[in-house]
Amino acid sequence: APALVARLAAAGKRLGILSNSSKRKEWSLRELPKLGFSADHFVAAAVTTSGEEAWHALGAEWRGKACVWLSKKDGDGVSDYLDGTGVGLADVERADFLLASGTNVVRDGASVLAVDCEQSGDVTPFEDLFSRAIARAL
Repeated sequence: APALVARLAAAGKRLGILSNSSKRKEWSLRELPKLGFSADHFVAAAVTTSGEEAWHALGAEWRGKACVWLSKKDGDGVSDYLDGTGVGLADVERADFLLASGTNVVRDGASVLAVDCEQSGDVTPFEDLFSRAIARAL
C-alpha cells in the first residue's frame, strides 16, 4: 500500500485519509511513517479522524462543561486530548456528560483510575460510575 500511495502522489493525485482513529489528525499524520507512508503524500486538509471530529464537536457544543472521561492509557495523543476544547473534568456528581474514547482509564479531574477490562473482562470498576451517572440521567 505505501508504494501505491507514493505512485499516486507522484502522478499528482490528491490523497486524503478518513480514519476511525480516536486520536487527532496531527497525531495520525505523525504516525504515518511508522506504517511506511509519507505524510507528504496526503493533503493535510483532506485528512480527518473520528477523534478530530469529536474534538471539534466538544469545543463547539460542550465548551464550558465538564465530563468524566473514559479513555485510553496516557501517551501521545491521549492525555492532551481535551486541550483547547474548553471542556474540563469533574466527578460524576458534577459532570455534565460522560465522554468515552477508550476503556483503560477513568478520569474525573481528581483521580485517574486504571481499568483492565479489555484484558480481564472485569467491568466491575465501571458499575458504580455508570450507576451514579444513570441516577443523574447523564
